Amino acid sequence: MASIPLHLGALEILGCPLIEACKAADCGLEGTAAVVEITRVEVHRFADVPWEFALAEGEGFRDIEHLRDGHRSYYSQEGVVVDDDDIMICVWIQVIEPL
Repeated sequence: MASIPLHLGALEILGCPLIEACKAADCGLEGTAAVVEITRVEVHRFADVPWEFALAEGEGFRDIEHLRDGHRSYYSQEGVVVDDDDIMICVWIQVIEPL
């Protein structure tokens, strides 16, 4: 099980549909890296993203602040400022078939 965080504002700014964002989020690789099943989707304020989600992301975050700092840094490279009240779409996935 893994997870993918999607910033609703970034999806709107970058014009990126949810499913395309899920595919593109996989390790930053171009093309399809795996067939995945979306097993769970939750919507949270950025400040309320649960630790369970951070653990499932598998990025080695030490605590929830480390997750927040990492995601703020990532989105700032895309020109998106992330505030505590911004909406995050938390997507849990299960790899069905690695390609």
